[in-house]
Amino acid sequence: MATFYKEYEPARKAFLAFTDQIKQMTGQSLDVQLTSHEIIEGLFMDVLEIKPDKPQRLLCLTSGLHGIEGYAGNYVLQEFVDCFLPKLNLEDTHVILVHAINPYGMKYKRKSNENSVDLNRNFNASFDTLHSNEGFKTNASFFLPRKLKNPYLIENILFYIRTAKLYFTIPHEQFREAALLGQYEFPNGFYYGGDHMEKSTAILAQLYQKLVSFPYNKRLFIDLHTGYGPKYQMSIVNSPNEKRSVSELKKAFNYPLIQNANGDDFYQINGDMVNYINDFIQATDYATCFEFGTIGMSILDEIKSLRIMLEENSVHHMHRETDPIFKRIKKDFEQLYMPDEKKWLDKVITDFDQALKGILTHYKFI
Repeated sequence: MATFYKEYEPARKAFLAFTDQIKQMTGQSLDVQLTSHEIIEGLFMDVLEIKPDKPQRLLCLTSGLHGIEGYAGNYVLQEFVDCFLPKLNLEDTHVILVHAINPYGMKYKRKSNENSVDLNRNFNASFDTLHSNEGFKTNASFFLPRKLKNPYLIENILFYIRTAKLYFTIPHEQFREAALLGQYEFPNGFYYGGDHMEKSTAILAQLYQKLVSFPYNKRLFIDLHTGYGPKYQMSIVNSPNEKRSVSELKKAFNYPLIQNANGDDFYQINGDMVNYINDFIQATDYATCFEFGTIGMSILDEIKSLRIMLEENSVHHMHRETDPIFKRIKKDFEQLYMPDEKKWLDKVITDFDQALKGILTHYKFI
């Protein structure tokens, strides 16, 4: 049974223990390799591989791209090892599990990394041709960090007033683009995509290039996230490159909530990792994101999520950890990306099981 850890060290310890667990579970002399990349001092991105002699298929699960979301990712990876790994044919299936892509963000419960870069805006082949996020730039005073001078409740009320003014001043799509697309001009602003590939990103990009060049018959990539979507329903979020219709995929995977990141169902972003993978893989392969919703889908839910993200960025850059408002907002941030409510955790496992079973069955991995 999976355990939901809330600190980086015990979560990593549980992941590292997979090596012995897998060998004991399978009773096979498998080639199980663990590679630990030290991203900053004492913090690691860990890559576990089960490598058959003659791999025909690839299954890659990644977690912690947005650091704080790695706790749910760790929880789900435990479920995968316990319940799905024994069902795979490990004689021809190459399995890769990546833990804590962004270990700094996981350790300190932030989405961005040690350089304040959002790694899911950092997968760009070039940083010279990205267009400016004009909505963010025009309204930078709203989006950039600021000192929170009032008590928590007053700051929240003022935020909703400021948001309402902005929301009804600019077109809705411009507001969403400003808030979600990613930006490359304000290093302290949220969703900052950086000006070069970060260490974690570069390591994964090299791995993906290697995996795409190897002649597998089939490749599956699944990235694990939390935050967006209905609170008690995981969304499968596909790249804009996905050609099949949502209704077709729902039937194929036997899963009720599938969305395409084309700006209609979901939202478009620059530097997205799944989009990056989709630019290289074959049409018969599949790369997607599992998004475990934590808050809801209404306009008020979206604004609440935006408030928490902006305020967390503000207290990180402008406040001391001992400030009362720092602790209160960090608590909100944890509930947004790593809630520990039993009902939510149970539904995470239920939805993960259903979605992964559907995908693995459809592609004949099980």
